[in-house]
Amino acid sequence: MNIWDYQRILVRRLIQWALLSLGVGTLMLGGRRFWHASHFWRGVGGQFIGWALVNLGIAYFGLTTSENRRVALPDPLAPEVLEHEAESLRRLLWINTALDLLYVAGGRWLVRRGKHGTGWGIVIQGMFLFLFDLFHALAIPNER
Repeated sequence: MNIWDYQRILVRRLIQWALLSLGVGTLMLGGRRFWHASHFWRGVGGQFIGWALVNLGIAYFGLTTSENRRVALPDPLAPEVLEHEAESLRRLLWINTALDLLYVAGGRWLVRRGKHGTGWGIVIQGMFLFLFDLFHALAIPNER
């Protein structure tokens, strides 16, 4: 598998998480039948929906940017191109992994300030993204 294929797989997985988050968040907000629409669950659901929309935007931007770069290159499968793309993606995922920890810390801060649903929604999304980014950073195919 080359880095272009890997990027498409990564984006597909992010879209799947976003759609799952969107569906679960909608259920949390949508009905007293499912979650009793308590303030806590509305806070968690709102975060799930918000993060889902952001992740869908990131996936769209990432996919279109990557595809535009790939088709603009004279030889997108040249070893030096593959190595450069792999290193760029690796660096981006490591930066995101660090940012994910900040999201978790921010969510915990909100929980301590009494915004339990919102805070826990951020903690859950941040922890998932931390594991997602860490896994994908470590699993990038070695193009050397």
